[in-house]
Amino acid sequence: MLAIARGEGSDRLDRASARAEIENGLTIAWLPALPWGVGRRWPVLPTGIAALRCRAWAPDVVHSQGSFGAGLEALATARLVRVPLISTRREPMEHLPHDGPAPGSAPTPVALRYARWYYNQCDLVTSPSEGVIATLRESGVVVPAHVVRDTLALERWPNAERSKPRRRPGSFALIHVGRLIAGQRVDEIIRAIPSLITRIPAVSLTLVGSGPAESALRTLTERLQVTTHVRFVGELSDLRLLETYATSDAFVTMSAAEGRSLATLGAMAAGLPVIRVRPPALVDSGDASREALVEAGDTAALVASILALQRDSARAAALGAAARELAARFRPEPIAAEWEAIYGEVLSRSRQRRTATAARTVPQPTSPPS
Repeated sequence: MLAIARGEGSDRLDRASARAEIENGLTIAWLPALPWGVGRRWPVLPTGIAALRCRAWAPDVVHSQGSFGAGLEALATARLVRVPLISTRREPMEHLPHDGPAPGSAPTPVALRYARWYYNQCDLVTSPSEGVIATLRESGVVVPAHVVRDTLALERWPNAERSKPRRRPGSFALIHVGRLIAGQRVDEIIRAIPSLITRIPAVSLTLVGSGPAESALRTLTERLQVTTHVRFVGELSDLRLLETYATSDAFVTMSAAEGRSLATLGAMAAGLPVIRVRPPALVDSGDASREALVEAGDTAALVASILALQRDSARAAALGAAARELAARFRPEPIAAEWEAIYGEVLSRSRQRRTATAARTVPQPTSPPS
């Protein structure tokens, strides 16, 4: 049995904080959360509720997806029920905290020390990125670490050879999917729209997602007078998202923090050409044969890249096909088998340590006095 503590909270405070849902053998326990600062996520409160519940479930492994609120619940649970703790780190350590107040804001020394301490309490740390593992090592994390790719249920996504609606002359539909936070740098995409309009009069940008930066981004679109070209559609169901992908011409993101994120992989699986920031070596390695790469903060390069795809439909189609081929590597089945092997290895090491500890603590018989 596996207990997972996910994320640092939700965007809404679930008043029925301990509500449980059971579906296909999966139990979801909702934990209480409170706002942290202004415009940040709702972090989970480490109350010990999860630890008490998991004691009844008797999990074999606890897996956390963050080091703060939910992560502390996971650590408490692992200690209480005496099972291994695995944690996944998705971003380099320099991007602590996850939703910093401004792009590029540096983590405090206290946050770095805490994160180092937390990850060193784990039996194993995983990440989808080799570079993130490197930053953990540089920060003083010494426990075993392993790279495990994210998964994507490719069969849910439209085929790369789908017939796209005929595009009107002078049009090009861009899409961005992700939380509207400062670190996503969505403002840089919006700032490119005025230049694009002069050469692609019917260019459009659809922003899928919500977040604390939404109000500022809406204000920016009004100030730049591009409200008729930028759509804020909020969160979409899977079906609506697939429909939106099907009517889009390219996916664009200017965030370098996550590397090739799940949102980016989803766009690739939909057969869309992807325009994104050339990632730092510590995040992932970009592939110019499968995606269009631009430098961080270079709005002119972003505009040029979009114009190039709009003018060269053959290249756009080739990038989309190559992107879908890459996304196929992230099918769930082989990665699920990899996780199964990882959990088994961690359990085996844990049991060996327990056996060795028990052997050392057993009193040894003493010889009777002669």
